[in-house]
Amino acid sequence: MQQQGLNPQQQAMMQQALYHHPSLFAGPQIEPILSGNLPPNFDSATCRSVYVGNIHPQVSEPLLQEVFLSTGPIEGCKLIKKDKQSSYGFVHYFDRGSAALAIVTLNGRH
Repeated sequence: MQQQGLNPQQQAMMQQALYHHPSLFAGPQIEPILSGNLPPNFDSATCRSVYVGNIHPQVSEPLLQEVFLSTGPIEGCKLIKKDKQSSYGFVHYFDRGSAALAIVTLNGRH
């Protein structure tokens, strides 16, 4: 699986996310390498929550959780419906590595 525009480390993280099953692993097998997708003041030592913006209005909270489970076990998630056009939400992970991996691998996904 070769994704255009991804370096080998990002490709490895995406492959791992595809094969990760929450009941089989306690967390990601590799520590994600932080990239330019993260905000400038992102502190991976403490951050376990991920902001998710521009969510299609037909996406439900269970679907949001299902998508983000691909990067690690989730403590919970919250979907906020702004209006009929779009929504946003927050996904809270049990560990910071899963949160960082979600940002790196799921940023820009449609």
